[in-house]
This record gives sequence, structure tokens and C-alpha cells, in this order.
Amino acid sequence: MCGRGDETHIRALLLQSPAGGGLAPTGLRVRREDDDTTGLQTVVAVTGDPARALEQLIARMSLEPGIRDLHWHLDATPAEAERQAVT
Repeated sequence: MCGRGDETHIRALLLQSPAGGGLAPTGLRVRREDDDTTGLQTVVAVTGDPARALEQLIARMSLEPGIRDLHWHLDATPAEAERQAVT
């Protein structure tokens, strides 16, 4: 969640920051909450260590004064989910 006036800046960060850090943006969803709040949701593909890559992105986003709320969720790929279900 971010302020409406910060939306363009936060969008750019979400699409550019992950590049080179083991994250590749694959989608961005924008949801207007009210007159001054925008919800942004980005989906990224992770290569390498997901904890390390996400830590850098989350740390960067948490420093932005325009961000009002920040959450993340890690989904396993289908192959990982199957392997985890088997073990």
C-alpha cells in the first residue's frame, strides 16, 4: 500500500529493483483503495536463494517513505510443492 502521489515511483521500484538480484518481475497489479491510497501487488520469479533475493527487495521497499504497508508471500513452484508433499 502506498500513497497515490507515490504510486509511479513505487511502481518503478517494483519493476526495476528486482532485476539483477535473482528476481524477475512477471506481473504487477494496481488496485485503487480510496482517494489517496493505492495497493500494488507484484509477482516475481526467483532464481537462486529466495530468502536473500527477497530480503534485499523488502529492505529496499521498507525504506520508502511513501509505502504505508508491506507484505510478502513466497509460493513454491509446482515442482517444489510436489517434492515437499512427497518428503
